[in-house]
Amino acid sequence: MLKKVLCLICCLTLLGAAALGEGAVVLSGDAIVDGNAVYYAGSIDSAQEGVYVMNADGSGVSRLSGSLMTLLSADSGSLLAVSYDDGAYENAVVVLNALGERTVVFDGFVSRGIAADGRFYWGVGSCAVDGSDVRTLIDDKAHSYNYYPLTVSDGWYYYLDWAENSDSVFFEGDPYPTAARLCRLNLKSGAVDTVSGYGTRFLGIENDYIYYSRNNYWLYDEEDTDTYVAEINSGVFRADVNTLATDQLVAFPSSDRVYISYSLLENGVLYGTLCDYSGDKEINQIVRLQTDGTQLAPLSLDNQALTLHCIENGVLYASVCSIDFSDDDYIQHDLLYALNPAEATFALINTPASDLFYYSETPPAVNVANGRLYMLVFDNNAYAISFKSCALDGSNPITLARGYSMADG
Repeated sequence: MLKKVLCLICCLTLLGAAALGEGAVVLSGDAIVDGNAVYYAGSIDSAQEGVYVMNADGSGVSRLSGSLMTLLSADSGSLLAVSYDDGAYENAVVVLNALGERTVVFDGFVSRGIAADGRFYWGVGSCAVDGSDVRTLIDDKAHSYNYYPLTVSDGWYYYLDWAENSDSVFFEGDPYPTAARLCRLNLKSGAVDTVSGYGTRFLGIENDYIYYSRNNYWLYDEEDTDTYVAEINSGVFRADVNTLATDQLVAFPSSDRVYISYSLLENGVLYGTLCDYSGDKEINQIVRLQTDGTQLAPLSLDNQALTLHCIENGVLYASVCSIDFSDDDYIQHDLLYALNPAEATFALINTPASDLFYYSETPPAVNVANGRLYMLVFDNNAYAISFKSCALDGSNPITLARGYSMADG
């Protein structure tokens, strides 16, 4: 049972995750932006479901497939997806071309896919973006969902491997595998290096260094039917891409009431969030660390807990879930902000008050592409999950797809 739950968690990992690899901007398993092409899996008109492609402004809609799919990545007019109950395959990784023609490239379930250098990668395998030249990278088909692709750089394929812990990891809502090690595979020789041990989160590669963080993680003891914490040397690290010699840039507090999570790397600065429950008052901040280990001054927006989404042209986009409580009710207000780190100023992006970014256990799906914001929201007016786009200040809103209205049921 636990293994089935973890498989579902891997599927949920796709939601709300921005692409770490090259190419397309992945908002979730439902929405991808690749240049002027926008892909969406679900209903675009609250009626007919399928996989669709459209222009960035929502025009030129074409239905590529009527099958139920989770979108993984896109490149050069091709779409990589997981197809469910597709004929002879219970789960299959497929490539769809611009005509909707599909090529099955892997028989099995995977947790994530990326595009790089004219190829798709899905954990244990790879193919050309047109679905040809399928290759096995890791000979572990039975556990294909345990390998989480990250990026391809200088002939190395980077991925997270949590095969050893996947049957016992205790999931706590993190969008990444929480008990994984960071590995890389040489695409010419097939040699595999372990860059960092279990509990690693990959942050990026910049100027010949691999940046990652490590946190304690929870495991489930099936024999004792209990959970326990695996304590490790936690903090932010960097490894030389050539020698893998490692430096620890900063150590995380040992207190279980102080949690730091780094998630973004841009132009020599790592960005993360801090939640400190150790004192009388909860503290929430954006923390910043230069790649040489210098700690920058933290940023705060009225002590609100922020979710960091992306950085575009030096602007950091983040959201807040704010709830107003009364004696017998509550009202949720989800707000989107643009932060200028250089000036330490926040600007509120004008999005409809009826749109909720926080409507499930997965992180909000918000990202920037084509100089516009793309987002998946729960639209309280339509009472449906909708895929929307707007200018960077919130103006010129477009509804690209509207899911089934829950009010209709």
